[in-house]
Amino acid sequence: MSFLNPTYLWCFLGLLLPLLIHLWSKKQHTTIKVGSTQFIEPTSSNRASSIQLNEWILLLLRLLLIGGVTLLVSGMQLHKIPSQKSIAYFVDPSLQSLPEVQKLIDSLQKKEVVFSFKKGFPKVKSNYQEDSISKNIFHWQLARDLEHFPADSLVVFTRAYLKNTRGKRPKLSRDIKWVKIDENIQSTFKPIAAKQSDKGTTIYRVKSNATTTLFNKEFLENNTAINTNGTGDSILTTGSYEKVLITPTKKLKIGLKVDDSFKNQKSYLTASLAVVSEYINTTAVIENINTDGEIENLDILFWISTEPSPATEATLVYYQPDQFADDLLIKENKKKYRLTALLHAENSIRQHLMDALVTLLGPSQEILKTAENDDQRTIAPEELRTNYSVKKKIISEVQKFDMNSYLWIVLLVLLVSERVLAKKRVQ
Repeated sequence: MSFLNPTYLWCFLGLLLPLLIHLWSKKQHTTIKVGSTQFIEPTSSNRASSIQLNEWILLLLRLLLIGGVTLLVSGMQLHKIPSQKSIAYFVDPSLQSLPEVQKLIDSLQKKEVVFSFKKGFPKVKSNYQEDSISKNIFHWQLARDLEHFPADSLVVFTRAYLKNTRGKRPKLSRDIKWVKIDENIQSTFKPIAAKQSDKGTTIYRVKSNATTTLFNKEFLENNTAINTNGTGDSILTTGSYEKVLITPTKKLKIGLKVDDSFKNQKSYLTASLAVVSEYINTTAVIENINTDGEIENLDILFWISTEPSPATEATLVYYQPDQFADDLLIKENKKKYRLTALLHAENSIRQHLMDALVTLLGPSQEILKTAENDDQRTIAPEELRTNYSVKKKIISEVQKFDMNSYLWIVLLVLLVSERVLAKKRVQ
């Protein structure tokens, strides 16, 4: 029980008023002197008892009226805690297509309700199947939503994909039991994309299992026979057509703005970009930038200068020294990188400059996203466990019921009863 306006509970002191009036009326009496009691008829004891009973009932009704009005203005609300289930089971949607998991769900549904482990936690229906790829199933974000779920114990069946574990490990006030379901998958290299250039076609493949994800790249020269389907979006591999993203490789226009004081940086960058573009089978056109008007229509702009970097739609790599940085290239956002030190032979090797440039110039975001969907790496259930906090109390979801409508009805009945009884007493 709670009150919206608990200050008005002081009105309960008004209950003293009918009590004081009742006690004061008991003291008041009138003495009538008569010469003889010969003609005075004796009063019936039943009538006297009835009058006294009416007085007490009237007192009780008036006390209830004052108490009811006090509760009404105080905003009385009743609380109801939902009944808790002993165990709540949650199943990753990507598992529901497996026959053995479907059998498990059927056996659990005979005793408990089984929920789907995704946003909103809907109930799992019988014979329900979903795509084998988990979509937007991020374990720790959903674990936060489970903290106040009305159940004594929580059990989650999941594939425990590494790609679905993102963000900071949450600290919860309850423990969640994670059960990992393994599926034996014979993984082979699967083509995910193909890029066409003047020299030939580069086919990207990925192979993934529970422990590793491997990438493979095959370059086919133009004189190599490549079989495609009628629409040109699939290539013939291992005897069957498989749909992949075939994109023409455009020439990368790269601009270099290098101050005279950093002349040697131009040599390092030009040589590095030439090697990387050759490695990824991309044609890179490198231009020297002298004025801001020359930065239009660039794909990548390297700004090794003491002058402020300009606003551009190209991917910007600007120089800002940082002696505490671990990497030469730090990604600030999708189209902005920071070069933390001037290039030389030692840091180019030790801090993996070539790897950073391959990422910068390499496969498109579509290719990387396709590869992420095929990532089958998993982690141990112990790694899924959230941080447990014993200090934080679990706050159960409480349903509140407004009692004002019921109080109005009770007050109306009490008021009518009090008026009827008071009029009868006067008569």
